Amino acid sequence: MYQIGADGYTTNAPREVFDKEDVFLAWEVNGEPIPEEHGYIRLINPMLYGSKSAKFVSEIHFMEKEEKGFWELRGVHDRGNVMLEERYNKKKRDNTSLEEVQRIIQECKEKLQIELDLSGFGLEEIPEEVFELTHIRTLLLFNNNLKTFPEKLSKLTNLQTLSVNANKLTEIPPVVSMLPELNELWMCDNKVTHLPKHLLDAPELSVLGIESNMLEELPEWISEVPSLTILFADLNRIKRIPRQIGDRPWGALLFNGNPVEFVPTELSKQKDIIFLGFYGCSLFPSEVLEEGTKGILAFLEKGDLGH
Repeated sequence: MYQIGADGYTTNAPREVFDKEDVFLAWEVNGEPIPEEHGYIRLINPMLYGSKSAKFVSEIHFMEKEEKGFWELRGVHDRGNVMLEERYNKKKRDNTSLEEVQRIIQECKEKLQIELDLSGFGLEEIPEEVFELTHIRTLLLFNNNLKTFPEKLSKLTNLQTLSVNANKLTEIPPVVSMLPELNELWMCDNKVTHLPKHLLDAPELSVLGIESNMLEELPEWISEVPSLTILFADLNRIKRIPRQIGDRPWGALLFNGNPVEFVPTELSKQKDIIFLGFYGCSLFPSEVLEEGTKGILAFLEKGDLGH
């Protein structure tokens, strides 16, 4: 079953999700409407985003129609659920043969489809034919066995969204920064240990999803990536948030589930940020986290947290 909010926005969540007391559907957070492109966050776990910061939907209608949401389209979230333990869409296919892969690629080529979805095939490398599809804007490769991808990926000069969630990547290859139109890079649920400085050469990159990896630090230069405004870095090993991160405006910064030991007061300058997440961080009192982003910002105005 699927729901539609009272404001007309459809979210792809099953009825049983609302049997849980700690989940609700909202259309505003911190007094601001949640834009359609961030609709996934409307199904909120208040411990993650602050139960006192959201405006509830007054009416919900359940529907039969299936509709993929923001996260599902990128290989993150199963049925729109925002619970930390249910983050990734483990796509299953009935037919995982090489013939099926080739059929999908050929169909994309003949129909000039702008999205190519090769997720869930267990691929160990990207098929050569993919690099001929220079017209595609979205490439979905989540839930495979990729360890890297070649420089030939740079041929996809129109690519705007690349999702390689749930693979076996240990680094962000340099070719990523050779994609002139790349706007969203999703590398959640891999084994990436650091953020490479070549991201500074990615001119259009505005969204970086790097949840559930092995990052131990957030580099000071992260605020210098030209267009980056949204960083999902939940469930890593990050201990310190650099002071420089407060030097630019952000739309979302999520550090939930990290062993954070230091948060600078400079973050309090982010007055227009929509989501700021530190769930699980002992530096913040629980009542502050319940207030959500505004509560966290106000608390940080008092000074640095930790050392």
